Amino acid sequence: ELKITVEEFLGIIGKESAFDPNIVSPMNACGLCQLMPATAQFVGIKIRPMRKGKKYSPENNRELFDVENNILGGIKTLVYYRKLFASPDLSILAYNTGNVRVVRLLKEYFPELRLSNGGFDWKKYYQMRSDGAINFLDLYNQVERDEGGREKTWRSQSLNYVRNTHGWAQLIAKAWKPYLSKQSK
Repeated sequence: ELKITVEEFLGIIGKESAFDPNIVSPMNACGLCQLMPATAQFVGIKIRPMRKGKKYSPENNRELFDVENNILGGIKTLVYYRKLFASPDLSILAYNTGNVRVVRLLKEYFPELRLSNGGFDWKKYYQMRSDGAINFLDLYNQVERDEGGREKTWRSQSLNYVRNTHGWAQLIAKAWKPYLSKQSK
């Protein structure tokens, strides 16, 4: 299913920005949905270009930090990833780390998806998804840990992010249940 629930999206906002509409990450992700400026432009948000090395802020780029624009951009981004990966978990992972990293992860754990030219075999990927051959939990079980048992790579941290995002979504759904017109299952 490609639909995005209110709870799921609120979970992403909670994990990305802790509901702070003016936050800017060290990587220059902006606003509630922590949109990267290039991603915002890709999904149709008109923003002012910044000089290299300059940080975005609500003062110098209101369009990017406008709550309505930022949420719309976040939803469009997640819908794009949901269609691209045909997977709720992988779309959330792509939202957090970028689709290039998710493709790299898939090629690493599923070498049969690598094309001889280094590309990615989307047709085979979709077939493997529909056959159940690609399971998000299989990827999560590949997590690398250090001696103390802590996750040590961007991959494992990002996969943990997805798991925690679902947790946030459940908490938000419980708290907001009286206010939501439709509950998803």
